Amino acid sequence: MGLFNVSQKASGKHVFSDEVNSRLISDGLVHVIMIESIAKFDSTHFTVDGKYTNQINAILTGIQKKGYQILNIQNSSVTGNKVSATIEFTTLISYQYMNN
Repeated sequence: MGLFNVSQKASGKHVFSDEVNSRLISDGLVHVIMIESIAKFDSTHFTVDGKYTNQINAILTGIQKKGYQILNIQNSSVTGNKVSATIEFTTLISYQYMNN
């Protein structure tokens, strides 16, 4: 299980460094960035989605380490088709650069 956690965090760090970091705006105004992900939908239990949690936490940590404050996080989901049993997550992160 530890190996999966390392891989998931690395995946989130990769998305941050390759896609999120270059899009962050540091003018002191409030901005948003939208993260999209797709996961398998399992309706047989109620639990924490460790993969999504690890990946989004890596992105949030990267944003904050660059001097930005996370103001709000909104999440929505859309169920895919029944054959693939997927669900799409959209995470909207509101942030602001803090030049302290």
